[in-house]
Amino acid sequence: MALNVDAHQRCDAMPTRLPNRPRAHAIERKRATDRLAIAALSVGFFGLVLGAIVYFTVGDKFIVSYIMFVASAVVALMLRWDIDPRETD
Repeated sequence: MALNVDAHQRCDAMPTRLPNRPRAHAIERKRATDRLAIAALSVGFFGLVLGAIVYFTVGDKFIVSYIMFVASAVVALMLRWDIDPRETD
């Protein structure tokens, strides 16, 4: 039994057949949890709790309104600069 050494050394000796269709299908990427929105909600909730503590312990409505204003400003700024990377393309 003689081996044809020339045919085994060449790259095109055994043709590789590729499938007509790809086996893997593209999966639609689900939107990840928006961590910045969760952080903004937690800042707002913390401002609400801190305002309630100040109101029920000290009773000063002006400090409570200042706390609520600052918390809402921080939440607004956090959500204002929330940029989705897919929207920048």
